[in-house]
Amino acid sequence: AASHEAAERDVERLKKQVQRLNNERETAKADLQQLEDDEQSGLSDNLFAASLESAAKSLSEAREAEQTALTAREQAETEERELHEIFGKCRQELAEREAEHKALSALVNTARGEADWVSVVEQITVKPGYETALAAALGDDLDAGLEADTPLRWQGATSPDLPLPDGLPALADFAKAPEQLAARLSQVGIVASGDGTHLAKLLKPGQRLVSLEGDVWRWDGFVASRDVIPAAAIRLENKNRLAAIEIELEDLRSKFEAAKTHWQEAVEARKHKAELARNARAKIPALEAENRKAQASLSAFETEQARRSEQKSALSNRLQRLDEELSAGRKALTEAKQRLDACSADDQAQAELVVLRETLDTVRAQADEAGARYLSLKNEAEARSARLHSVEREISDWKARAEKAKERITSLKGRQSETEMALKAANDSPDEFTRRRQKLLSELSEAEARRKSSGDALAEIENALRTAEGNLKSTEHDLGQAREARAAAEARLLSAKERKAEIQARIAENLSCEPHELKGKLEELSPDSKMSEHDIERKLERLVRERENLGGVNLRADEEAEEQEKRLSAMTDERQDLLAAIAKLREGIDSLNEEGRQRLLDAFDTVNGHFGKLFTTLFGGGHASLNLTQGEDPLEAGLEVLVSPPGKRLGNMSLMSGGEQALTATALIFAVFLSNPAPICVLDEVDAPLDDANVERYCNLLDAMCQQTETKFIAITHNPVTMARMDRLFGVTMAEQGVSQLLSIDLGTAERLTA
Repeated sequence: AASHEAAERDVERLKKQVQRLNNERETAKADLQQLEDDEQSGLSDNLFAASLESAAKSLSEAREAEQTALTAREQAETEERELHEIFGKCRQELAEREAEHKALSALVNTARGEADWVSVVEQITVKPGYETALAAALGDDLDAGLEADTPLRWQGATSPDLPLPDGLPALADFAKAPEQLAARLSQVGIVASGDGTHLAKLLKPGQRLVSLEGDVWRWDGFVASRDVIPAAAIRLENKNRLAAIEIELEDLRSKFEAAKTHWQEAVEARKHKAELARNARAKIPALEAENRKAQASLSAFETEQARRSEQKSALSNRLQRLDEELSAGRKALTEAKQRLDACSADDQAQAELVVLRETLDTVRAQADEAGARYLSLKNEAEARSARLHSVEREISDWKARAEKAKERITSLKGRQSETEMALKAANDSPDEFTRRRQKLLSELSEAEARRKSSGDALAEIENALRTAEGNLKSTEHDLGQAREARAAAEARLLSAKERKAEIQARIAENLSCEPHELKGKLEELSPDSKMSEHDIERKLERLVRERENLGGVNLRADEEAEEQEKRLSAMTDERQDLLAAIAKLREGIDSLNEEGRQRLLDAFDTVNGHFGKLFTTLFGGGHASLNLTQGEDPLEAGLEVLVSPPGKRLGNMSLMSGGEQALTATALIFAVFLSNPAPICVLDEVDAPLDDANVERYCNLLDAMCQQTETKFIAITHNPVTMARMDRLFGVTMAEQGVSQLLSIDLGTAERLTA
């Protein structure tokens, strides 16, 4: 009966399953056909790939153009830097040469203006390197003039036809001089310093020898060494150097102008290349955006194709699985119908079941009784076994006592008969126990055999019972699955009803119509159109996104527009004010720069004049000047100090000795003080590198500065000459060990007291 009922349920369940599988198969088949139709009517990926390739090509060309422009800009910048360095070097060299030319011109003009006539030295041009020889050969005669009214003058003479000894070259060959000096220069020979002594003996009257270093040998035995460089030699060197500098200046100016032109051209080229690079870089973002858009389009298309392919593959697999499940379901339905036909009611089987149950009860009762007997016999056997062990122990004890009895046999003869009777009785007891034990073991074997046969019968009955219980559990499991499937179906039905209600609410909210009115409002999105479900969803998403992008209605748009216009007007006015302020500020800066340049030039001229005078005072002659270098703008120019101490060539201050540098620096400091005096000036060990003669000049200059200015000079010194020239001395002494004392001496009062 259970099998019949289960077979009916299986048949009903399998019918529903086959119907459901048929429906699902038809749905999957329709979806698969729809996907195939969409693929045939869709766009080709070649269009997207071609668009992406075109965008990538344009972007690559733009990047290559940018890289080319950047490379050209870097080359232009490098070329500009190199040309600017060349321009700076040319400007520096030109400034140095112009400063030197200015200083030499001033020096030559100053030396030229010391006499009341034009000396012959100004009219002589000597080959470079022979200045010292010419100055040594002519000496002070170079200060003479050529005019007839000059106190010292050259009138000219006939050149004696006297050859120089050993064919020596004459000084006239290396100097271009007026005709009045021809006789004198033709009788002066140029000789090496080592050959002058023995060649001097061969001189004729009026002849003399001179070396390039300034050594002089005269025909009358007069010899002058080259220890002192004549001032005329320095003037001649300065003239030659000035002429050479003038030639160099022309070349340097042409180089400077050429370098400036090349540099300006490089600047313009660099600006042009930078503009090209900026333009090339500006094109890249738009091309990158276009390339990303093409990539996104291709990626979206490929994603859509992959999704459709996955859907198609999934639908194909699902259709195949549904076919297999449908075939299996139909087969299972046929088998279930066969089982249902085979499971008809059987009265004979019911009667047999009743007999079997009665037999089972009887056998179970017999098994229980046999088990009880078995347990009783088992307990009795265990008790007898324990008693047997006890008897065996007693036998052992008795044997021990028998041994002891033999020892006491002499003393126990009177009790021998009783002991023998007891011994006989004791010997008969184990045989009785053995017979009883054998009988019990036989009964136990019989009971064990009966228990075994009853256990086998019980096992068979229990196996049949377990089989019936297994069938019952399987049936209950199928019933549980059916109940779960029913509950799941009810849940899906409830969810579908809720979804339907939600969709109806959304239709009413968004479209304000009933579901049956929706078809008329959908137009091209209606089910009758040829658009696929995916296209409809995508278009709906696009329309929703466009609607959301519009945002809410801004009711204050007009007011905000007016506010922005007012703000723009205010910002425009502020911009005009700022531009006017910037222009005014630039005018002020230009005015300040112009005034600063003028003041700087005035101060520079003043300091330069004081510096030249103070330098001449400190050195007892010579010439010094300041020059602005490294630029045409005085505010950005550098300062160069050019000095020419007495008897020395014009040169940079760094080429002087320590004492000369100290005196030059002192002259420069005092020149600044004369231009703009300060209340106090502290001179710290200024006279340390000076000798006594220069210290006297330094002190004389201090006295003059005190008279010309109101500056109080504080000199820190250890030189006794300087201390003797001060008005007041301050010092520290240690009369006692570890005790310092400050002393002050008024030298003026001390002089009066001494007088």
